[in-house]
Amino acid sequence: MTSAKIVVLLVEENKVAFDHAEAKKMPRNFFEVLVRNDWRKWVEAVKRELEEWNDNQATTVVGIDEVPKSAKVVPLGELYTVKRSGKHKFRQYLMEIY
Repeated sequence: MTSAKIVVLLVEENKVAFDHAEAKKMPRNFFEVLVRNDWRKWVEAVKRELEEWNDNQATTVVGIDEVPKSAKVVPLGELYTVKRSGKHKFRQYLMEIY
């Protein structure tokens, strides 16, 4: 079975067919992270992700004056999950594909 077929099997009408059992309890944004009892673990996960971006030189900070007016801004979302190991995970993802 090809990976394309696997993806098709897991997605139904733009929704994931099988979701994490605790998905509804996961924070949807950083404010929801900060009001939780386990907020330190979430903040640590965000910090770890940003450090990995820096270590891998995956991003470059530029001043707003350096960005051309014609540049397209890619909207990012936040995804907070807990791995099967119980470790908190944070990733940013594209909200739209152009």
